[in-house]
Amino acid sequence: SSTMFVHQYRVQRFMNRVLQDEHFGRVTEVDASIQLNCDDVEKVGVKLPLRKQDGCIRVLGRFCVLVSTLFFNRLGSFAESARVKSSKVGQNGEIIAAECNVKFTKDRQLNFYVAYIHSATRQSIELKATARYATMNDFVIEHPDG
Repeated sequence: SSTMFVHQYRVQRFMNRVLQDEHFGRVTEVDASIQLNCDDVEKVGVKLPLRKQDGCIRVLGRFCVLVSTLFFNRLGSFAESARVKSSKVGQNGEIIAAECNVKFTKDRQLNFYVAYIHSATRQSIELKATARYATMNDFVIEHPDG
């Protein structure tokens, strides 16, 4: 999807800043969240009404996995396993909310929450390390105010 690449530069810059900061400590996990307003679904290549194959893990979760994989791969960690901790299904059988966990090698992990919501779109990613953490908002869809 083209959406991600609007942000590729910002995401890359954010990661570089964290990776180049020796005071940051060992990065152990990424927490990502994308709660997408139903009116914004076209920005991620989906149309309303949502169909079964438009579930939020498939549509939104991939952005969380992609960003954390870009980051962890640079640290020599690779995805090993994934699981859905909880999910909620909409009227057409599509997953409308889910909490997931992806385990990476070298004892790292991604936790992510994705959902289609009726309030304002919210998206954030947090890198947690032994010494500190860093957060970036609007990592997939550009904020309307730029």
